[in-house]
Amino acid sequence: MSFSDALKLYLNKTKSTSKELSEASGISASSLSRYRSGKRIPDQEHIEKLICGFVQLASENAPEIDELTIRNAFSEFSERPKLDYNAIIKNLNTAIETLDINVSGLARALSFDSSYLSRIRTGQRKPADLDKFIIETAEYIARTKPPSAVAELIRQSAEELVPTDRCASKLCSWLSSRVISQHDYLGEFLYQLDAFNIETYMSNNHFPEAVETRKAEALSLPKYYYGFEEMKKGELDFFRTVASSEVCGTVCMCNSIPIKDLNTNAAYLRDWMQSIAMMIIKGADIRMIHDVDRPSDEMLLGLMSWIPLYMTGKVTSFYLSDASNRVYCHTDYASDNVVLYGECIRGYHDEGKYCLTQDETDLAYYKRRVHRLFSKAKPLVKTYRTEDQESFFSFEESEALSGGTRCNMLSSLPIYTIPKNVLESMLENNSFGKKDKTAVRNYMSRQRNMTEKILENGTICDEIYALSEEEFAQEPVYLSLCGMFSEKGLRYTYSDYLRHLAATYQFAQDHAGYNLHTNAVHSFRNIHIQINMGKWVVVSKNNVPSIHFVIKHPKMIRAFEDFCKPTAEK
Repeated sequence: MSFSDALKLYLNKTKSTSKELSEASGISASSLSRYRSGKRIPDQEHIEKLICGFVQLASENAPEIDELTIRNAFSEFSERPKLDYNAIIKNLNTAIETLDINVSGLARALSFDSSYLSRIRTGQRKPADLDKFIIETAEYIARTKPPSAVAELIRQSAEELVPTDRCASKLCSWLSSRVISQHDYLGEFLYQLDAFNIETYMSNNHFPEAVETRKAEALSLPKYYYGFEEMKKGELDFFRTVASSEVCGTVCMCNSIPIKDLNTNAAYLRDWMQSIAMMIIKGADIRMIHDVDRPSDEMLLGLMSWIPLYMTGKVTSFYLSDASNRVYCHTDYASDNVVLYGECIRGYHDEGKYCLTQDETDLAYYKRRVHRLFSKAKPLVKTYRTEDQESFFSFEESEALSGGTRCNMLSSLPIYTIPKNVLESMLENNSFGKKDKTAVRNYMSRQRNMTEKILENGTICDEIYALSEEEFAQEPVYLSLCGMFSEKGLRYTYSDYLRHLAATYQFAQDHAGYNLHTNAVHSFRNIHIQINMGKWVVVSKNNVPSIHFVIKHPKMIRAFEDFCKPTAEK
């Protein structure tokens, strides 16, 4: 029995839901979803938390099941099996990203070409002597990184990592025999996006308060800010000064302060969001350079803060592909009438200095500076809203010709597999008007033609969730129309759902390049994820607002590929 099977068995035995187990165990819903689907196996700490959670749920729902029975059921998973090569490479990549390891320097230490090390990191190549590879990698990290940084990564005290040879030994053990316990930031990012509704957000949270927020207090400029806490106040002063202007125009922002440092104060984050909302309400177009030269989890943490703002269509995000400076952190904010600039030494954020000014000479200099910065930047997340649908359709059609290896995690059955008679039945049942019916038919035909083109030169793997009749009856089930920027959806009858599901299985049999995986866990209800491996990711939202995010940054693509990798059919 696999761990996912044991987990599902005891959910049934304790008459519990995943949500109840998440609350009882203290394990996030996204992590629990990955354990249930078999895409991730928990470490010993999480196994113990799950056991305690089941003990609590059993006492409430199934008192005949005692703690010993539950512990015996999970005992075979207490001893972790020997790691395979993929696990070692996963640990290596985490170390490289978390510790900001110089990959070129590591390649030289290993006597490898940088491109060869890159292929090892992606699993395309395997070193001839794996033990030597691990030892020399550990020695390089121990030589080049302080014990305090390594200690945080491998969960050891810094004192135990001195001298260098002891640190290298501990790293060898960690690289080859441990799976790190990681916070599932990408899972949280996607679950937050899945649940997000911009109308609810704007009515219940920051935007109404932002409309009524007082004008910025009169400031005597230039104004200087010293240290990290004052820097945050300077940032809010910049936003409010922009929002109090008669015309906001374009606001350019670039800040390389680590996101984790900025996300520790809930009151500050709320003020920050309200201040950004003030600028957007006053008509500002925000251009933001995100610092992606940082660990993946920190990058995703930053993007989570920006989800509501992307939804407005007033934010355009970028990144710098060559941001190799790891000594200084810079802040460069510029609008038409005010700038905020400053810097600090990385790791010493409380010793920085920042200046808010409207001096004409400074305005001209820093506006030119941010213009140069953005000339070197690339789009990070391209947002397509309803008004951009023609551009999005052009993107889809041009990419269809390139084929590629596609992997899709879908919240509903794919529209390109639906039989025409089933579609017509659903259009009638949902009382669509004549114009809407024509639009849906054209959309289905377009999607079918594009899918056929993709399969001429590539492959598609769709991951869906096949609902039982009992699950279907619990809440309405819709065929997503997000690809045509519709927020309506077509509600299924169970008969139409089964006919569409059967047609999807048949489509897989009729098309050699099309694979279908039915996931054990219904991960998302309101988003689709499409991946063209190594090229791009599209995250599409079904409900308010219907919107598509196109992501092309390599680090983010790899994170999505790992997250969405389908499990093998049994």
